[in-house]
Amino acid sequence: MKLLQKAKRPLMLAGLCLLFAGAVAVFAMSNRSVLVTGIIILILIFFQAMKQFGQRIFKYYNHVEFSLFGGEPLLFAEDFIDLLQFTGQLSNDFHFTYGASLTTNGTLITYDLLDSLIEAKCKQIQVTIDGYKGSHDSTRKFSDGFGSYDRLIEIINNVMKNKIIDNAFSFILRINLLNNTVEQFESLLNDISPELKSYVQLLIRPIYSTETFDCKNENDLDHLKVFYDTAKKWVFLC
Repeated sequence: MKLLQKAKRPLMLAGLCLLFAGAVAVFAMSNRSVLVTGIIILILIFFQAMKQFGQRIFKYYNHVEFSLFGGEPLLFAEDFIDLLQFTGQLSNDFHFTYGASLTTNGTLITYDLLDSLIEAKCKQIQVTIDGYKGSHDSTRKFSDGFGSYDRLIEIINNVMKNKIIDNAFSFILRINLLNNTVEQFESLLNDISPELKSYVQLLIRPIYSTETFDCKNENDLDHLKVFYDTAKKWVFLC
């Protein structure tokens, strides 16, 4: 039997869901429902295409790593988990290791979904919060108009807590700053369960202007040290 020559570097695969939105928008569809349907179809095609790609390519690597992010990857959690399970079957056949990470707004996480992600070898979950309750609820609302902050804090402190403490996965809380004060930042830190603080790794970053989002943000890279120093005082990992 001829042995496969495997690449020394791991294969990194990043799935950017919003990529498909841009592709569909090129067609300038005026009907919103048609646009959304087109995006969904393209994302589902992506997962099937990734399986076909994996069947041909993964066997040539010692390790395969997936990273899923933006817009909200957990809208397609079943497809992501199915892809990871498929990769697990290939890893048994061709003797490579694999893992995954995802970045999410966190509001779709349930006990069962978290267990399924961990079982499928999702080893890192990054949850994003915009500043503190006031700023988060002004930018991240549910369809009924209510803010999502309280729901997200409940998920972190209850649904995710035991798995975080048990180190079932690496947990990163990314805090996006947009004209937030240290006092507002501390109010967010105070909302995290005391049992979790020494297990939560914080990633703090300012929101910056883009072609589609123009903002004047007093929180810039030069001011991040004071926020990180504050987080360390509260015994968070940084």
